[in-house]
Amino acid sequence: MTAPLTKSPVTSLTYYLTEACNLRCTYCYQEKNPKRSSAEVGKAAIDFLVRESGARKSIHLRFFGGEPLLELDLIKELAAYGREQSSMAGKRIRYDMISNGTLLTRETVDLLREMGVEVISSVDGSRSTMQANRPFYNIKKSFDGYDEKLSYASASGVAKVARMTVSPHQSDIVDDIKHILRLGYDSITIALATNVDWKEENISSIYDGMAGFYIDTARGGSILPLQPTNQLLLARHEIENGMYEPPSGGFCSAGKDMLGVTVDGELYPCHRFVQLGTEFRIGDVFTGIESDKREPFLGVTTATLHHEICRTCHALPYCPGSCMAANLPASGDMLYPEGRHCLDLRAHVNAVDRIYDSLIDACEPFSSFIDRAWRQKRAGVLRSLISESLGEE
Repeated sequence: MTAPLTKSPVTSLTYYLTEACNLRCTYCYQEKNPKRSSAEVGKAAIDFLVRESGARKSIHLRFFGGEPLLELDLIKELAAYGREQSSMAGKRIRYDMISNGTLLTRETVDLLREMGVEVISSVDGSRSTMQANRPFYNIKKSFDGYDEKLSYASASGVAKVARMTVSPHQSDIVDDIKHILRLGYDSITIALATNVDWKEENISSIYDGMAGFYIDTARGGSILPLQPTNQLLLARHEIENGMYEPPSGGFCSAGKDMLGVTVDGELYPCHRFVQLGTEFRIGDVFTGIESDKREPFLGVTTATLHHEICRTCHALPYCPGSCMAANLPASGDMLYPEGRHCLDLRAHVNAVDRIYDSLIDACEPFSSFIDRAWRQKRAGVLRSLISESLGEE
């Protein structure tokens, strides 16, 4: 068995409970198969995570699919096992899942809250948007009662984050944002659909509408909880005040402290690489990591993901690089930037510049919000440095 890689600890796993799903999203990259995981694999994944996290005290397991709630009984068993094993090792384990929410009931929400499993709701907006983007596999099913399920989950504290995927046919997403806000979510992450054709004008139109809505809402006294947008606005504020540090670690931590686990327990740099072929397999949860196969990912940084074509891009200071798993099918090179990512970030930065320039000196709610976020980030960095020095991360 491979020894624990304490010099490169793994602190987060995205674990495929099942490849099955009850929806057939138009943009989904996941093949729908009847394959499901088992308690044996899940417990081995938890043992692997506890072992390979080294001295780190906080670890994270994400239940993934397919639709993870199709395997609720397995979630119950693994959540209890993970609490027990992590506690014995002096660690804290955090659970979450990405779920379409269609299988939520009040009983399920209450159970998830009891188990400490958070839900990131994959919801694209109103009923008409969901029907267009995310039809049911069983055409007799409908979204009747769907909003009530999500509202209860958000009110309970189980589901506070919504992940909103936008498709090219959605030229205006404002009504969908409003709809998700009415459901009670504290945070919304907007992502452009993959595996579809995007045109620059489509993307610009989406962000133009979002920027206008953000400005109007801020002038009315409220700040939209659009997580990526607010992060970029904070970066712009830091640039203005000479305190900005550009991203350096790469688009994400795939292959580093985050790995993906298949239904059979095989290890990949992340869940997205599972779909790209067995050549990206880097081990399994039973025998451990194959170091030579993981090594290329450990050295990936933002600089690695930036190329000659990036140097004249006005969004470069904000860019951490693009998703390696999305780069590969688009260009044949996992380190070469995918075009959709570039169009997305440039349009988003343009929208952020418009929002910031319109509000920073003329809207007290916005200036107070951005200053508070700045102070909180600086305090968070300090706490993180202290925790790291004490070996508590």
